[in-house]
Amino acid sequence: MRVTKWAGGAGVLAFITLAVGLPVQAGPMEPLVLAACMKSRTTTADERIFRDMMVAALQEDQHGLRTTFSNMLSSFMHIGLECGMTVDDFDQPWAEAAVNLYAVDVGERIMARAMAKSGLTAEMN
Repeated sequence: MRVTKWAGGAGVLAFITLAVGLPVQAGPMEPLVLAACMKSRTTTADERIFRDMMVAALQEDQHGLRTTFSNMLSSFMHIGLECGMTVDDFDQPWAEAAVNLYAVDVGERIMARAMAKSGLTAEMN
């Protein structure tokens, strides 16, 4: 996943960012620290969005995938902004690395819970 592909609504998001007083100049962040921050701010609703996107992809539901992918990216951006990123930061390699680490972590947690519910493995934290 390339972060730069989903920052298309940056103008609107920049306006919202400025309007609500979120940071406008965060600068480079350590990807592991940013991914940990994003993980700590993830809600069950965020995980549900990610899970719905995974299900749509597995079912090859193109319409559902477009919708859920858009929702997932909005969730990622919202969480990233809460962790001190700016809209412009999403184009940076360190931000892409952090979002990728975060997405892998969330995906693994979702899969671990699914496996645990099926009785195939122990649930991960």
